[in-house]
This record gives sequence, C-alpha cells and structure tokens, in this order.
Amino acid sequence: MPNLITLIRILGTGILVALEPLSAEYYILLAICGVTDILDGTIARRFHLESDLGSKLDSIADLLLYSVTIYRILPVLWVLLSRLIWVELAVVLAIRISSYAIAACRYGIFASIHTYLNKATGLLVFLIPFSLLTPYYRGYCFIACSMGLISSIEEIIMHITSDEYQKERKTIFSQP
Repeated sequence: MPNLITLIRILGTGILVALEPLSAEYYILLAICGVTDILDGTIARRFHLESDLGSKLDSIADLLLYSVTIYRILPVLWVLLSRLIWVELAVVLAIRISSYAIAACRYGIFASIHTYLNKATGLLVFLIPFSLLTPYYRGYCFIACSMGLISSIEEIIMHITSDEYQKERKTIFSQP
C-alpha cells in the first residue's frame, strides 16, 4: 500500500509538468502529491511495512516532485525574488553539495541524514509555491532559504564528526 501511494506521487509529478504553473489545477495536484508524501511513510511505519524498495521509491518520488516543482516555478521566482535570496540559495546549495561529497568520501554512498531540520526544510520548500498566493512570499522564501542553510550546516557537521553513516539521526545533539 505505501509503495502504491508513492507511485501515485510519481504519476502526479509527471502530470504537474504539463500543467500551467501556479494554476488552480497545479495547486490541487501539488497538494495531493504533498499529502501522498506524508501518507506513504506514515502508513509504512504504522503498519510495519517499511522496505528498502519503499525507501528508494520515496526518495525518487521526492526528487522528482522537487525537481518538477522547481522547474515549473523557477521562472516565476527568478522575477519575484531579490538577488540576496539567490545568493543565499547558492550558498545553501554549495554547502549541501559539499555535505554529499563528504558523505560519499567517508561512507562510500550518496547520503543525506533524516534530521528534523532537513524535514522542516523540505516542508518549507514544498510550501514555496503556495506562499506565492500571499503578499508575504519574499519573507517566506527568505525563511525557507535560511532554514535550508541551517539544516545544511548541521548535516555537514554531522558527516564530518561521525565515523559511520547515521541516516536516522535526528539532530546534531542526538545519536540514532
């Protein structure tokens, strides 16, 4: 069941590519994709249906959803947001890429840690298109970017200071 829900998100993401960005249909389908992202993992954990396949499908679905969302709204954001936010985003991406490179060198795998800050960042990034419906989208995007910066710094520190990959480590202050 969780994998079927994840596949619905992948299908919905494919449809998002064809929809007019920021149209009512786009927002409805994006919301459905967001709900499926919450449901698949929740159901898998609740009913002990976690699997490596499910985890990989979820990661693929997330990557596709975020990639398509960025692709579709980037032209809108490019016009609306200040250059300062774009500089902040470039720094975040540089740190995030460095974190992946460090994990690859240290653990031999492409790795991200499922921290609370990374989950919060993912939620904030997911909600960026919805923030465009408000007059506060610039401030919201700055907050989302700042959370991304903090979570990226936390993750890179965790990779540097850990001897082994700890995928489920929740904060820099805890152990899995």
